[in-house]
Amino acid sequence: MIIAITGPAGAGKDTAAAYLEKKFGIPHISGGDILREMLTSLGLEPRKAALGPFGTFLRTQYGADIIIKMGIAKAKGGSFVANGFRSPAEATLFKESGAFIIYIDAPEGERHERIGARARGDDVKEIHLLRALDDQERGSQSPVGENLEDIRPMADVVIVNDGSLEDLYEKLDNVSDQLEK
Repeated sequence: MIIAITGPAGAGKDTAAAYLEKKFGIPHISGGDILREMLTSLGLEPRKAALGPFGTFLRTQYGADIIIKMGIAKAKGGSFVANGFRSPAEATLFKESGAFIIYIDAPEGERHERIGARARGDDVKEIHLLRALDDQERGSQSPVGENLEDIRPMADVVIVNDGSLEDLYEKLDNVSDQLEK
């Protein structure tokens, strides 16, 4: 089983992935973590603003599926839950691999609050920076660039994470019922 989660920053992708990881006993592979590790190994600051352009560079140089392949290698080819992909080419590759794609969204104000509350040093903390990041992730015209607008319709399910943590878990449990069939 492959579950692929995408959506904008602060929507709850990591929280959802951690929940599904525990529920199904499968590893969680984060595309963002893979990119952060690579940037750090190159001696560069793994800042949020660098992740998208770096991911696009890797996909351009090494193929649209390079980050997915790194994730699959980390999972040793078995079942996993992945998050942090934002390219339609990646979504297509996940679909071709039989993955179930979950798009998680949340209102801008809630995403901004969540980002401010989490302890990730590379996060954008100011609302205007979140909006700039949203613009970057929303609509690249590059076939290997970030484009959440094109990925959303490819999702098997869209979850709007606009409530409590328990509400998100309930929505994920409803989705899990579809995965277990």
